[in-house]
Amino acid sequence: MSKKIIYLLSLLMALSLVFASCKKNNGLDPNNGGLEPPKEEDNTAGKIDAETGLVTDDQVSSLPADKPLKKVTIFKGDANNYLRNPVVVVMGTDRSTPVVFAEKRYNGPGAANDVGIDGKATVDVVYKVGAQSGQNFGAETIVSRGATGPNDSHGAPVVFKVGDNQVVVVASAGAGIARTEEAASAKAASKIEYAVGTLSGTTFTWDTPWTELKVNNQSLLDTIKTIKTGNNSDNFEQMGTQAARGYVGIDNKTLILPVVMAQQGTTSSVKELMGVYFVKGTVSGNTVNWQNLGTDARVVFTAKTDSNFSTHKESQVIAGTSDSDVKYVAVPSPWGSPVTDNYGLGTGKTDQPKATQIKGHDGAPGYLAFKWFGATSYQASTYKDQAADAGLFLGPKNNAANITLYLVNKDTLNKEGKADGFELNAIGKSGSIDVLGDGTVVTAAEEGNNGDRNYYTSFTRYSQSYLASILQ
Repeated sequence: MSKKIIYLLSLLMALSLVFASCKKNNGLDPNNGGLEPPKEEDNTAGKIDAETGLVTDDQVSSLPADKPLKKVTIFKGDANNYLRNPVVVVMGTDRSTPVVFAEKRYNGPGAANDVGIDGKATVDVVYKVGAQSGQNFGAETIVSRGATGPNDSHGAPVVFKVGDNQVVVVASAGAGIARTEEAASAKAASKIEYAVGTLSGTTFTWDTPWTELKVNNQSLLDTIKTIKTGNNSDNFEQMGTQAARGYVGIDNKTLILPVVMAQQGTTSSVKELMGVYFVKGTVSGNTVNWQNLGTDARVVFTAKTDSNFSTHKESQVIAGTSDSDVKYVAVPSPWGSPVTDNYGLGTGKTDQPKATQIKGHDGAPGYLAFKWFGATSYQASTYKDQAADAGLFLGPKNNAANITLYLVNKDTLNKEGKADGFELNAIGKSGSIDVLGDGTVVTAAEEGNNGDRNYYTSFTRYSQSYLASILQ
């Protein structure tokens, strides 16, 4: 064989190896646990006000109906830190300042699991403020003061927007609702804490640092421990929160918090019995007075046939001002027998959640009541004064996650668009929805890699005409 042929064969082999290595890493970051970055795009040119980022009245009819207005990565996990459970709230008098919160799980056991707060890991609630309607996001910042270890960690944030420029962030602390090898009595007690922050421009001041939430100045956990689970044998032993936009009454000072009651057993003797305990907060300045929503303001979810699992898991409130009309969404439990397939909708403290039309699974869903125009043109400058007449629901639909967006009746959650909705991505298990002052809808949702549950958080902005094309 001539030297020339040998050289050509060697060259071909070298090129094939290079090509193979390129294919192996196609679209993946080898230094980030195989995490695939979402595609980013910006289709706002010529459509928005340069100062506020809001859509101008003369551009509503020309907004893209075949693609998002904007998609950008807000948070990115890495080999050491995981970011989960994003929550988006829109702030400012003109509603042009989206803020995305998430929990940041620092390297440690359980960092990739669905529950970050377990009394052992270090976790912070972090946020980024979006200027010009999300055109530019600031630096990642920690809510209140940062954790120094498990004892002062916080996760699963419920974010209440109070007025235009204030938030109350409520979060799980202590052992939360985590299941570990130790019994609840042998590990850190579950706690719920809150912080109050005021936004000026794009900067928060945390006027009230993390403070333990007490109901009528008494320990909430002590009360929850006296309540029997759905099997009428075990008592609840832990409590926590589910990441969500918190429900605020029309007076802009009444908060309705659904506290997750849990009996989780241990890793060697697994149980998952849950319920919801309703707490009302009244905001006055930088303080919050927490009380029971009413007498026995709780729902204990029914135990399944095997008695160790309840029909539903965590909950979030979507409407109501009293213990009789409070309305909540409950995550279906895929564990135990029989499997609960659909999200539940409950009204009042006496009703068990009833199945909606929406398939569900483990995760933190998002909900928004808003004014729906769809493909019809409207006046963006007056949108924020319009009353809500429709709803959007976002959540994982099955055990593969498949986080999906639906157009729904705002009161019943009955589907009012495509039965299958629109799949945001195949991997995310948590998402949140809000609307800007011009009627464009924004989501913050998990995307990323299925193998290790390391996630990006994507911020996406949709025109209503695009939502109509994918949801109706």
